[in-house]
Amino acid sequence: MFCKHCGNELPENANFCPVCGSYTSEIPQTPATQPTVETPTVDEAYEKERSEQGNSVLKFAILGLAFGMTFFLSALGLIFAIISRVKLNTYVRLYGETKGPATVGKHLGTAGLITSIILSALFALYVLIIVLMIITSF
Repeated sequence: MFCKHCGNELPENANFCPVCGSYTSEIPQTPATQPTVETPTVDEAYEKERSEQGNSVLKFAILGLAFGMTFFLSALGLIFAIISRVKLNTYVRLYGETKGPATVGKHLGTAGLITSIILSALFALYVLIIVLMIITSF
């Protein structure tokens, strides 16, 4: 038997040529096993993005309600509630009706907005009364 590449005589049952190093016979190729990566379908990707957007609405709604219920931080609650409403409007524009966390965020954001407005107005009235008391005491 002779090497196909360099023509050198090969010993019997040789797998490669000792001169040029090339293989003498076909090596059975086993298909490489690669881990299967499942790519999400369009519907799964759409639902995942929709869920993330809904969770974002819900997070800001919770922050708006939590801060909106505190007397001294109600202005911060108002900011978070407004951000929640903006995110909700974006969600509705992209996906239509609210679903899941976005629905809960819609209601909590509304409650946070109302309580923030009321407590911010009361806080402003409180500050005004304090300022008037200081001014009239002189």
